[in-house]
Amino acid sequence: PRVGNVRLVLLDTDIEPNNAIDKAITYQLYGGDQETRIAQEMVLGIGGVRALRGLGLQPTVWHVNEGHATFQISERCGEWRNESMDMDAALEIVAAGTVFTTHTPVAAGHDAFDQQLVRTYLEPWRARLEVSWERFFELGRSPDFPDRFSMTALGMLGAKYRNSVSRIHARVTSEMTDYLWPQISIDENPID
Repeated sequence: PRVGNVRLVLLDTDIEPNNAIDKAITYQLYGGDQETRIAQEMVLGIGGVRALRGLGLQPTVWHVNEGHATFQISERCGEWRNESMDMDAALEIVAAGTVFTTHTPVAAGHDAFDQQLVRTYLEPWRARLEVSWERFFELGRSPDFPDRFSMTALGMLGAKYRNSVSRIHARVTSEMTDYLWPQISIDENPID
């Protein structure tokens, strides 16, 4: 459907041949346990890329709102890895066309998943990237969640353009994510 001049693409898991659990993934946003949340974020991020590709769309800029669609970074890196590009170069190309917006100024508002849960759900994508688990987990490493995979860290590292919702929030976000750029002062963090 169209909403004004915008083509709206909706993702729904309530289809055959999905089982009852998989059908329920898209029933409710922000609901359920960590398994539901990681499944939802995979549908939105990975499924979103595949849906747009299936429709023949080739966006030049990809927007990630908080961590919700951040797995699209790994999916798009996988596309470049399929072209025999090394992981660092793939991440650089993907980041060049990615905008990451953060609007939650507290650590509790940022999704972070248990590493074993990430291993269970994302093994095919880690294998497609042809990187070790250690390298994969580095993309989501955060001191706020030392034993978890931070979607905010992945979003920040996988985007060249990072913004927040106000100047005050940009300062707070710079303080929260200073571990990503330890070589520069908080005032110079690349968050607009």
